[in-house]
Amino acid sequence: MDLFNHGYYWEAHEYWEELWRACGRSGAAGCFFQGLIRLAAAAQKLRMENPRGVRRHARRATELFQQTAALKAAGEIHYMGLSLNELIGFADDLCKQPAAGPRNPASPVEAACGFVLCPR
Repeated sequence: MDLFNHGYYWEAHEYWEELWRACGRSGAAGCFFQGLIRLAAAAQKLRMENPRGVRRHARRATELFQQTAALKAAGEIHYMGLSLNELIGFADDLCKQPAAGPRNPASPVEAACGFVLCPR
């Protein structure tokens, strides 16, 4: 999560992909990690100013987080410490965000998203 929160979206994607493979790519864990992978891909596309890519990956992340919620027990809104409702909201926000915010030329990497992943 730190990689994602600090704007290292590609690296976060790669790390989550290893976890996705390790969990067998299926079930709630598979959907969850694939959702995080897509969320990171959407954030990377946002940085690259590719709104079509942002929307495509963010929509798929939303679907995957919804599938994760459907696979969990009724009433559970958190999975692996993260709120599924917040993740769905983040992905929806990315779908609506046309472009990344202003860049800071002094910073080699900065977060393009207006949110952070915060476990509870």
